[in-house]
Amino acid sequence: MTNRFGTLAAAALAALTFTGSALAKDPPIKQVIDAGHQRFVQGFKQGDAKMVASVYAEGAALLPPNDHRLEGRAAIEQDAAKMGKVNFEITTTEAKQLEGTAWASGVYKILAADGKIVDMGKWMEVWTQTNGGWKIWRDIWNSDNPAAPPKS
Repeated sequence: MTNRFGTLAAAALAALTFTGSALAKDPPIKQVIDAGHQRFVQGFKQGDAKMVASVYAEGAALLPPNDHRLEGRAAIEQDAAKMGKVNFEITTTEAKQLEGTAWASGVYKILAADGKIVDMGKWMEVWTQTNGGWKIWRDIWNSDNPAAPPKS
């Protein structure tokens, strides 16, 4: 009887373990966002504007400093194409998820070919869950460099 109980308990434990792993949730949102940023960085390093834009939702908007708002993935791709190859470092310092929406913030660096920092600052994004996975919905950033003086 003891042997039968032990076998039954082991089978139940194995079933729970399998069910738990089979029903495992998506990876934590920070991992998802970091993977999106890796794709963004790789796209800019290669000068691949389409790859950069693929991280954004169709109705996404960029809110760049000292410039107009860019609406939609096509406009984001065109803007990335104008920038060409850029070497970014992006660090996510916090990320939170609430159902199909997430937000994240962090810091960035833009590096010259010799590795010197050209610009650095902070960013904040809102992400949305789409049929194609998590995508950036809104993206805003600010440089830590002093603002340029007004033109007179």
